[in-house]
Amino acid sequence: NNVENKEDAASKEQELIANKKSNTKTDVKKKSKSAPKQKQKKIRGHHPRFIRRFGGHSEPILDMSISPNGEWLASAGLDGQLRVKNLVQKELSMSTNIKYSNTDDNLILKGNLGKIAWSPDNLTIVGTLVHSGELAFFRMRKKKDAATSKFPFELIELSKRRFATDSKVQGDINACVVDYTHSNFLLVLTLSNDPAHGNVSVAWDGTIGQAVGSAILGTNSGTASSTSTCPIRLSPDGKFLCRGGGSSDQVKVYEVEKKKN
Repeated sequence: NNVENKEDAASKEQELIANKKSNTKTDVKKKSKSAPKQKQKKIRGHHPRFIRRFGGHSEPILDMSISPNGEWLASAGLDGQLRVKNLVQKELSMSTNIKYSNTDDNLILKGNLGKIAWSPDNLTIVGTLVHSGELAFFRMRKKKDAATSKFPFELIELSKRRFATDSKVQGDINACVVDYTHSNFLLVLTLSNDPAHGNVSVAWDGTIGQAVGSAILGTNSGTASSTSTCPIRLSPDGKFLCRGGGSSDQVKVYEVEKKKN
């Protein structure tokens, strides 16, 4: 009898242990089912409105410009590239390498654009070449095989439009804007830090590659870095020119007078 009692007690103890294990597994399953799933947050940037980022440049970006219709973003880099990307369809992009000729050694060298601006046709970009001081025009156009190509657009320079600015500009060009009230090439405004006269704004006729007007918008004062960062902006109707920055704490507004030939 003692042996039987011991066996019964041992079997009961084993049943209790088995029941505890099964209960523990059931509790774990219940907890796992009832526990809410944590949604993984998408890391999109430091700002909640951040949408996307564009790459492609191998060196720092010198200037950017958005087309008047808000569809295209152009960027000029120290790597000698002019890149254009579509802000809506991010797969649409194109680029070209900037070059200039060294007349002394008769060589074609890599250059870069310091300032860029869109023309009112949303297809043409004007830019200032850092090394040569020239104004150059670039055009977006569809490829012949656009229907089957992954990149249906290409970016080319309108080489016949490029012209020198040293007839009026003696310093570095640090601003470039396009008058939207004129045709694609008619009026381009630049601002340069002339060592002798100060900040000089020049209006260029892109169709003939010549200056059609100029004005001194301030004398040199402060450090070289402060005068080189002085921006200009032209109102959409082409009637007012604004200048600010540099060593001044003021924004100056000028009325633009357009003379009829």
